Amino acid sequence: MTSSATSFDAKKDLIYKKLREVKRAFIYGNGAYEDIIKDSVKRLLFDVGILSETYAGAMEIVAFDREMLEDSLVVIVDFSEDARSEELMFQIASIRCIKLIIGSEYKSMTKSDYNIFLAEEEREVRLISPYIIELEKFFIEFLERESNDIDELS
Repeated sequence: MTSSATSFDAKKDLIYKKLREVKRAFIYGNGAYEDIIKDSVKRLLFDVGILSETYAGAMEIVAFDREMLEDSLVVIVDFSEDARSEELMFQIASIRCIKLIIGSEYKSMTKSDYNIFLAEEEREVRLISPYIIELEKFFIEFLERESNDIDELS
């Protein structure tokens, strides 16, 4: 295991620990691909016991305020370098919440807690299933760790 893999695992461990405390999540994204991923994230969050709401569009960005977002999970889905997503990331940068970014790799430079970016081939049809599979793996691992932690306490 390399040091970068070790730091990645440590970062993931920290996200999972923080995720245990989350009671609500906010999912933001504009566009057809984003809607598919947002629906998948909402379903997976429901499966792990976290209630979530989805948002899209400029008018809904104003709904995100510090008090509402404290100790929550904010998921931003963006495959099109949407200016509103950038604005939201800037808006929440200093708020104590988990920030999960899914989509275009250019977002990796933002201040997020966890990113899901996949190398994509140049093609006319964007494949969404690899992102859904990665999300499923992320939440399955979260549930497995939760189960192991509960077993260790017993």
